[in-house]
Amino acid sequence: MFAPRGMRGKSDEEFAICPQCREQKYGFERARRCGHYEGALAGAILLQWYPVPLHQRKKEREFNQLELFARPLARRLGIPYRPVLLMRTRTRPEKHLLDYEERWESVRGAFALKQSGRVDNSRILLLDDVMTTGATLDACSRALADADASSVIALP
Repeated sequence: MFAPRGMRGKSDEEFAICPQCREQKYGFERARRCGHYEGALAGAILLQWYPVPLHQRKKEREFNQLELFARPLARRLGIPYRPVLLMRTRTRPEKHLLDYEERWESVRGAFALKQSGRVDNSRILLLDDVMTTGATLDACSRALADADASSVIALP
């Protein structure tokens, strides 16, 4: 098994949980990611995704990059795909770069289940294109839990 730099020699259990997850009580049960949001990866993400909000990006590109991944994944796993289960109830601040606390404050209580949505004690796999602080995934997970989801697993 591959161990990230700085984690070699540590048990699977020790590097399976990131330091932020050890300190933070998230609304989701667990999350998996492909890399740490730092260095070259953070730079690439900021260059590629940051400048334009998703709804505007989707309009310009005429597609949602996450949907290209999510729909086939749901089909392969044999689970329902619900791309519009949640809605934002509060707009994002105009400020483009938010610090850690501002990120959490901007999404706290900002999502709710759509009126037509139902989770009925379901286990939810929640996808997002990037996880920096985990604030958005946490807020969405809490909204799903409030709507009676039995558990939420995040896949950033």
